[in-house]
Amino acid sequence: MKTTILIIILAGALLSALIFFGYFAPLPETTIPDVVGLSENEAVLRLERMGLKANIDSRNSQSNIVTGQRPEPGKTVKIGRFVSIDIGKSGVENPIPPTVVISPNLTMESQNSSGLKIEVINGGETK
Repeated sequence: MKTTILIIILAGALLSALIFFGYFAPLPETTIPDVVGLSENEAVLRLERMGLKANIDSRNSQSNIVTGQRPEPGKTVKIGRFVSIDIGKSGVENPIPPTVVISPNLTMESQNSSGLKIEVINGGETK
């Protein structure tokens, strides 16, 4: 009888310890990725791969491009946190970067191999 009571007490203490430490154990953390400029599907997948959940906060047009996110990229948060994303136009008119100016010291061959369209403008004349 004493052995049975001792086993029940030890089992209860072990179960209590497992519940306590399981509940109060720190959650793993992750870093929020930058999803601005991605399609809605790509952004959701990237967030899910990082252990985060996407929340579509606003949808301002028929575009499916992410134009904003909260919290900001690079912030460390707990796994399972929601990241709010904005879809469509909201101040971002064109996700394509402006024209790139290339140093004249680079050869035409190396510029062509990069896939850029090259126009040499000299005194207003295109060559």
